[in-house]
Amino acid sequence: MGRRKLTIAAAEQALREAHGMITHAARFAGCHYETMRKFVDEHPSLLKLLEEIELEKLDDAEIAVVKLLEENDPATVRWFLGCKGRDRGYGNQTAVTGAGGGPVQHQVSELPKVQSMTNEQLEAYVAYQKAMLSDDKTA
Repeated sequence: MGRRKLTIAAAEQALREAHGMITHAARFAGCHYETMRKFVDEHPSLLKLLEEIELEKLDDAEIAVVKLLEENDPATVRWFLGCKGRDRGYGNQTAVTGAGGGPVQHQVSELPKVQSMTNEQLEAYVAYQKAMLSDDKTA
């Protein structure tokens, strides 16, 4: 039993049936995923079809959200306000503060000029940095 040659029409039908999912489209067309992927990549009309299918899915999802909003679904209302109502104060906001709610304290220090250090100074500096790193990991 020989293999069927994939055609643009067969690939288009399979992509539509699979809602643009290449793995499923390959299965519907009776070919391997890589065959379908390569075939789609080689045919601009199929790439355009995939874009159209994705836009249709996005439209369908937006319609579903609107319907749930119309039904006053609490989870959808919270989600929608968190995404689209941020400029009105909705959504999760995280405030970072320092001790007692004050500003975060930070210190910027100048890096040492290691080029001018002696070997002993450099070894001591490296040992100090290693100790500081191990203290951070245990804290």
